Amino acid sequence: MDSQTTLEFLNIWRSTACQVILQYPTPAVWKMRRDSACRRLRAWLQKVCRLQRAGGDWLEQLCLVEVTSICSQLLYTLRSKDAAQILFDPELIGGLESLMFIIQLYIDRDIEPSVNGVCLRTLLRLGKTFNVFPSDILIKDIVFEGSRAVAEGIYAQVWRGYYFSEVVAVKVNRVCIPSAAIRQRRSIWQEMLIWRQLCHPNILPLMGLYIPNDSPSRLCLVSPWMENGNVHQYLTRYPCANRAELLIDIASGLNYLHALRPKIIHGDLKGLNILVTPLHRACLADFGVSIVATESCFKCSGVGVSRVGTLRWLAPELLDGSCPHNTLQTDIYAFACVCYELYSGNIPFHDRKRDGQVIVLVSQGHRPTRPGCIGDDVWSLIQDCWGQDPSARPMSREILDRLLCQGKPSRSFALPYPTRNHYIKSLSS
Repeated sequence: MDSQTTLEFLNIWRSTACQVILQYPTPAVWKMRRDSACRRLRAWLQKVCRLQRAGGDWLEQLCLVEVTSICSQLLYTLRSKDAAQILFDPELIGGLESLMFIIQLYIDRDIEPSVNGVCLRTLLRLGKTFNVFPSDILIKDIVFEGSRAVAEGIYAQVWRGYYFSEVVAVKVNRVCIPSAAIRQRRSIWQEMLIWRQLCHPNILPLMGLYIPNDSPSRLCLVSPWMENGNVHQYLTRYPCANRAELLIDIASGLNYLHALRPKIIHGDLKGLNILVTPLHRACLADFGVSIVATESCFKCSGVGVSRVGTLRWLAPELLDGSCPHNTLQTDIYAFACVCYELYSGNIPFHDRKRDGQVIVLVSQGHRPTRPGCIGDDVWSLIQDCWGQDPSARPMSREILDRLLCQGKPSRSFALPYPTRNHYIKSLSS
């Protein structure tokens, strides 16, 4: 099957599938249109499976097609569980994986940045619905070092290992009870797919997903090993390190996330989740609770108890329930807490043993006291960032500009850092 035939088929499919109207007068009419859309999607996936077996350069050619129409149709179809079941067929899984690869390739090439949000939401929806992922994210031949993890958390362990000659960190999910396994797997899908999109000197790169042959239920996220550890370990080893430059790195990474299209909310910014590279650069890590920002993420409305992140870094609107989810502004609050960590060497409210006390204090507007070693400019920035009113907190771009204006850095902040593609190409060649 040649590429031209494929493109002609996709153009025909697109012109018909996009005629499905979102506003439907009755459930019966909606069901008819939905089923029609599902049939077209199934036909398209079957075509992809056949082309995949035929080989050739068809994947490259598919990037020339307007993928956004396919994504929009998928998002519409997958609103219904019944419609999702119509698409779910073991024989079509290969087609779904190829479809995700096509969409990912579309994002990577930045063909149309304005629609990357639709593409990313489609990837997340497909991953959660069908437990599939772009095939190019899988890596093999990971060798674990030692018999114990080097770090442990509630939901995962971190092991030191090797990918060819490269020392890597392997984040392994804990096997949980069966009733929570599906939710845990979907959470890892989301972390992987969001992390996969990120490429910046101040963001820890994701090298790939590793699934052990002897334990297919364990999903392992592989990243470069950072010998300097997290920012706390680094400052213990190098107490005279330039904290202002580390803050610029952190602010640069956060601004990158918030400036993406779509915007990414980190959700768990704290010292333990900030690593230091061999070039002594700070980079953000751990995107386990990161989310794609939607319109509702730009403001707090309603009430709810859905809280993510680590309590002592949570903004007051999350603690009192007035905001049900993380926002760009809650990331800014957490950034202020990170600034406090770097200069004080302590976590926020380190003198309070009980988290309940911290919740009351933060909700009442209290904040940690000023460390003696911090300058007026940085302290003023911290106070602005952890202000009680979310709308009054500065945006990430303003934070970065203010830090850069406080003094000329002693090093360049445009240095490249090896990305996932660098590791994969250099180590597997």
